[in-house]
Amino acid sequence: SERGHALAETWMQHAMEQDPKPHSQLQFGMNKSYSIKYNLVWQLLLGLDGPFPASLLEQEVAFYRTRLDKYGVALDSRNANTKLDWLAWAATLAGDDDESFQALFDPIVDMVSETSDVAPVADLFDVGTGRNPQLGQKAFRGRSVLGAVFAKMLLPKPGQGQTFSELMVSPGELQA
Repeated sequence: SERGHALAETWMQHAMEQDPKPHSQLQFGMNKSYSIKYNLVWQLLLGLDGPFPASLLEQEVAFYRTRLDKYGVALDSRNANTKLDWLAWAATLAGDDDESFQALFDPIVDMVSETSDVAPVADLFDVGTGRNPQLGQKAFRGRSVLGAVFAKMLLPKPGQGQTFSELMVSPGELQA
C-alpha cells in the first residue's frame, strides 16, 4: 500500500547509518549499532513488492557479513547472543546471492557440528562460543523455530516465476 511504502521510507530515513558500511541501526539515533532485520524475509518469501526496497535487503546482508563471528552474527550490537532461526532468515535475505547466503548460513552448520551444546539443538547461543547462555536449562532447545533452516527452499527459483504466496491454496480451493 502507499501508506506502507511511506512508513518504510520514513523508517529508512531515520534508521540508516553509513559507517562503517550502510546498515540500519538498532534504534533511531543510536550510532554504531545494528540489529538483524530478520523479519524482512517475509517480504521475499511472500513475493511482496515492498514496502522495503531490495537495496535495503542487499545492504543489510552485506553489513551482516562484516559482523560475522565464528558461529554467526549477533542479534544486535548489545551482546554476542544470537538465535538460529533469525540467522537462517537473515541468510535467506541474500536471495539468489549464494555466496552471501553461504557466508551467513555456514556458521549455523558449524555451530551444530562443532559444539557440544547441541543435544537437543539450542536456538539461542553465543556467536563466539556456540554455547547456550541458558546452559543447564531447557530454554531455547529443540523448538520448532529450527525449521527456519529451510526458509531458502521456499524462495522462488530463477525462471520459475512463482512465489510462495502464489503457490498457496486458499481455503475455498481446498473445499472444491
